[in-house]
Amino acid sequence: LVMPPDRPSDRTEMAVYDKPTFVRSTYGTTYIIDSYQTVCLEASHQYVIIHLRSGSFKVRCSLTNLLSQLPSCFVRVHRSYAVNALLVVGMKGSLITLINGGTVSVPSKRIRKVRSTLQQVMIGPAAST
Repeated sequence: LVMPPDRPSDRTEMAVYDKPTFVRSTYGTTYIIDSYQTVCLEASHQYVIIHLRSGSFKVRCSLTNLLSQLPSCFVRVHRSYAVNALLVVGMKGSLITLINGGTVSVPSKRIRKVRSTLQQVMIGPAAST
């Protein structure tokens, strides 16, 4: 089992999780999907590549199935990509910039919806009341 080293200890920050999600990589290592370390998810045929702040690993499942088990901070922005809204640095045009320096392109038809969804997730329910 691999635990990220700088996982927050504050219980209020942990409210992002509904429940922990455990996945097994193609090499047999079990990981916890952590919304403070997992930057984005990339579909690749029958696999999902899970990109962390540093490094990545591959699991055998569909992106749709994996997203159904994860908290709402993981937003699908493309047929093949989902990003962690908590780790998005910015969005300019159709390009989302992530905390690890990576970028994900959003299809032109989905830019408005993705931008709105990312803002809602980043602001959170507390700001809307």
